[in-house]
Amino acid sequence: MSGHILELDGIHAGYGEVRVLHGVSLKVRTGGVTALIGSNGAGKTTLLRVIAGLLPVRRGNLVYDYREFTDADAAHRVEAGIALVPEGRMVFPDFTVEENLLIGAFTPRVRARRVELAATLYDRYPILKERRRQLAGTLSGGQQQLLAIARGLMSEPKLLLLDEPSLGLSPQAVADLFRMIEEIRATGVTIMLVEQNVRSTLEISDTAFVLETGEIALSGRAADLLADDRVRQAYLGL
Repeated sequence: MSGHILELDGIHAGYGEVRVLHGVSLKVRTGGVTALIGSNGAGKTTLLRVIAGLLPVRRGNLVYDYREFTDADAAHRVEAGIALVPEGRMVFPDFTVEENLLIGAFTPRVRARRVELAATLYDRYPILKERRRQLAGTLSGGQQQLLAIARGLMSEPKLLLLDEPSLGLSPQAVADLFRMIEEIRATGVTIMLVEQNVRSTLEISDTAFVLETGEIALSGRAADLLADDRVRQAYLGL
């Protein structure tokens, strides 16, 4: 693991007249898991939307893979290797599992190999192959989340953004999810993880940032933040 695949410098962003991010600066190390934690309304989802190109930067700079990407649109970012798995899974319920997967390979870089990429993911996640003809809306919550992440992997991302992937899942599905995240990291994909399950998130992450009211309040090694009294009191109830 070396270098930083993503660097944010003084990012300001928001919605209409509402300012949400106030000068956020951080670096995401290539090949690792970077956690972004904070209370509801802190700006975590907004920050992921900025990185994915779904929300414009009002001020500041975004460098991805050593290239200036501040003004790049969302399609350009997906083509360059940034994939966002949004909160709430957002699979297409009336499409089959396979149709949902193939939608993930819409960019020119991977479109010609979409069947091959789907076959690779079927080998990795056999339940998706078993359910490939099933409507996505009939899957369990855990299976839908698996499908949503697999759909993101269809674009062969270098940087995978995960927004609250464990939300609404059973304890067993949550445990399976975190194992999946570690397995994805082992393939060389860099992961940025926004997650309500702070303890499990910090346990699998390398670096962590705490976002409070649109600003970075704490940062450092995830293991150090897990032991930090401020984090333990605010997010772990200890």
